[in-house]
Amino acid sequence: MKRSTKSHKFLSDLHLFVLIPSDSEHFSSPQSISPEISQILRDAELAGALVTHLEPGSDSGIEYQSVHVNRKNNKKNPNKRLVLVLSEPFQPSAKLLQSLPQHQAVVCIIDVVRECVSLQISLPSWIQSFPESINSKTHHEETPFTLKSNELDIVVIRTLALIESTLSCTGFGNRRSVQLQLMALACGARFDRNLSDGVTHLLADSVGSAKHRYASQSRIPIVTPDWLIATLERREKAQESDYALPPLASLGVSCLGFSDPHHKARISSTVQRLGGIFLADARDAAVSHLIIPANMSKAAAVGNLKLSTNAKVVSETW
Repeated sequence: MKRSTKSHKFLSDLHLFVLIPSDSEHFSSPQSISPEISQILRDAELAGALVTHLEPGSDSGIEYQSVHVNRKNNKKNPNKRLVLVLSEPFQPSAKLLQSLPQHQAVVCIIDVVRECVSLQISLPSWIQSFPESINSKTHHEETPFTLKSNELDIVVIRTLALIESTLSCTGFGNRRSVQLQLMALACGARFDRNLSDGVTHLLADSVGSAKHRYASQSRIPIVTPDWLIATLERREKAQESDYALPPLASLGVSCLGFSDPHHKARISSTVQRLGGIFLADARDAAVSHLIIPANMSKAAAVGNLKLSTNAKVVSETW
C-alpha cells in the first residue's frame, strides 16, 4: 500500500478510547502500558487523534467517558469518530459494549492504530463494527474477531491488510456468508453481496455458480475462505495463488467406457488433484460430469446408463 500524501493531522477525525491491560493491577493509565504502545498512542496524538485512557476499573459507557473528557477539556468534539482500542485478551464490560452502537463506534486492536500511523491514513468510512446488514439473528456465535452485546455482532478490526480490497462470496449458506462478511470487515475490507464492478476477490468453495462464471470471465481472483482466514491470522495479505479455488472444486465426476483400470485410476487421481470428487458409480446422483472415451458417443453413454440426472457427458480432454 502507498503512503498517503495528506496532512500530517490525518487522524484528526478520531477519538481513541484506550482500554489496554498492563502488568500492574491498573488498566490503560498512561503510566502502566508498555513503552511500545505508549509510542503508538503518542504518534496518534501527533497525527491529530484525541486519546482518552479509560479509567481503571471503569464500568461506565463510552458516552459518559466522552462527556467527561469534553468537560475536562472544556471543548466538544461532535465530529470525531469514536474508536475503542483494545488489546487481547481483555474483555470490555457489558455496559461499555452496550454504549457503543448508538455512537457507531469502531472497535479495533492497538495494531490497527499502528497501521494507521505507519500508512498515514485514518480509518476509512466503510470500516464499521456494527454493520446493519449483518446485525440480525442470523449469526449468534462469538468468534476471535467479534464480541457480543445484546445479540449484536461487534466486529473487532484486527488489521488493515485488505483495506484496498472488496470481497464477495458465492455458494455458501446465509450463516457462513455472514461469518465471511464479519471476517472481511475485521481485515479492513469492503464486502459486496453482489458481484459489482468494484469487487477484487470472490470467495468460493465450489465452481459453477453465476458469480463464479462471471468472476472467471472477468479475471477476478477466486479464492477459498482459507485465504481470508490466513490473512486474518497473519494480519497481512496472503498470496492469492496459494489459495486459488481448484477448477473442479466440489464437482462430482465419474467415468464410463474405460476398460484399463490403470487409465481409470489416472482419471480419478487427476479429478481429485483438481479439487473434484471422483465417484466410482457413474449412476450416482451426485455425478455432475461423466467422462467418456473418444470412441463412445454421448448418446450411447446416456442410453447405456439410462441417466435420470442432469450430468454433463464430456470427453477426456475436458
